[in-house]
Amino acid sequence: NIANVGRFSGEAMGTLLRGRTRLRYLNASNNSGIVDSVFAELELPPAYPGGSPTPIMLPNLERLSIACTGLSSFGVACMAERCVNLVHLDISEHKHITNACLSVIAGCCRRLKSLWLNDCPALTDHGVLEIAYNCKWLEVLHLSSSIRYIDAWNSRFRQYSDTVLEAILDGLRCLKELSMRNQCDIHMRSPWLLMEFSRRGGHQFLEKVDLRGVDELDLDGAAVVF
Repeated sequence: NIANVGRFSGEAMGTLLRGRTRLRYLNASNNSGIVDSVFAELELPPAYPGGSPTPIMLPNLERLSIACTGLSSFGVACMAERCVNLVHLDISEHKHITNACLSVIAGCCRRLKSLWLNDCPALTDHGVLEIAYNCKWLEVLHLSSSIRYIDAWNSRFRQYSDTVLEAILDGLRCLKELSMRNQCDIHMRSPWLLMEFSRRGGHQFLEKVDLRGVDELDLDGAAVVF
């Protein structure tokens, strides 16, 4: 656990990972020194002149927290390609990571049970849809915002909609906990939620739903869904 220990350089982090390929747990959150090169350059030098470097994989790493670091979508994508057996991943508090890295996570990290994407305002429905229909074992999904963003027209910023809620409830049949605080475009008025999902009898395992700050929620629809 090297979270909140002061600046931990990317070079030092790369050295740590190269020497600890059997690592199972790593928390490196809140460190701006964790940058794309940590994972993009995690590789062995060429075995012979003119050869290609060999990527270093981290197959034993199961729990990784890298919230609020200097990573971009490229760095997160490189991480996902090397950490294919992750069970828990927290990449919250990254303003510039996009749906592109979620597509890589959905393709590489299909054993995920817990995914935290809080305060990532560049993500949209499209990225989360890929997670919902590929990471079938997810039990915990956090898509919250700690603040209520205002767009250029002085209106509430609308990040996720009922479309992504439909995909989550339809695709993630093992889900136990869902957090979507301050996501103002969740209404629970869609025909699928009110008819098809209700006809199924709701979600089998969902135990905890956090919709605080979702102030445009249709309570009649919520009553039908939950």
